[in-house]
Amino acid sequence: MWDYDLPFEVFLDALLPLLSLTDICILTQVNVGWRDMCSDDKMWKILYMRTNPGKILDTSVHIGPRGGKDRRHRDRHAEYEIYRKTSIISKPLYSSAEPFTPSSTRRSKTSEEFLNISWCCGCMPQDLKDNLQSWSDIRTDGVTDDTFGYRPATWGSGRLRDTTEYSRYVQDSWRTYNEERGLSTRALCQNPDHYNEETLGISEESKRLKSYKEAALVRMRKKIKKENQKRIREQKKAEKDFEKAYAIMVEMKKRMVVKTAWVEKGEKTLDSLECALKK
Repeated sequence: MWDYDLPFEVFLDALLPLLSLTDICILTQVNVGWRDMCSDDKMWKILYMRTNPGKILDTSVHIGPRGGKDRRHRDRHAEYEIYRKTSIISKPLYSSAEPFTPSSTRRSKTSEEFLNISWCCGCMPQDLKDNLQSWSDIRTDGVTDDTFGYRPATWGSGRLRDTTEYSRYVQDSWRTYNEERGLSTRALCQNPDHYNEETLGISEESKRLKSYKEAALVRMRKKIKKENQKRIREQKKAEKDFEKAYAIMVEMKKRMVVKTAWVEKGEKTLDSLECALKK
């Protein structure tokens, strides 16, 4: 049953992040209440922005990818504060963080781990990463070892590495790399999916839209059509592979029949010779 007491804001903040475009289309067919709820253009704007990532601005907030070892870190405190003030369970909120900072690389032992294992290390372009020097190449303390030293021990912090100087070198190199290509020198990661959607800029194309619902459905139809075309190509390839394999099996069966006939003919000849010897 439709709950008419459900505030639209709760639907946007708590339910919509869990639903796909297909789910929304199904909900519109449940009853009049859900149809009206799912017809609001505010909701369709959110769905459209999922399929059309906004522009990365200098003020965009980096929170990392959605899953895997580089998963985002939930800001439980901010979520609790919203619930305490409004009694509404908000959508998941994530802490902002940047890759290759002293805090995100504090457990990296060497520059190899720093560049390839630390949080969100995949945000950096591979061609830039390949041209970076190691920690042992840039350190100025007279030590040739590539191992980062430890931070001064504080209560409860554990044994953490001090990557401050190398982080500064990597960040400066990344900033120069982006500047040469006309990209943001503040929001260094250039993957829109790694940012808080609400902090991304809206493209001029999106601003001119009259109906986000129509635009989102058009994009969905194009995406499904493209996926189906790929499946059709794969199906045709599978059919050709099957026909080829079947033709080989037919040819092998013909050879087997011929070989079997030769064996039978040889056995008959042997039987005739055996009979002749007995006489």
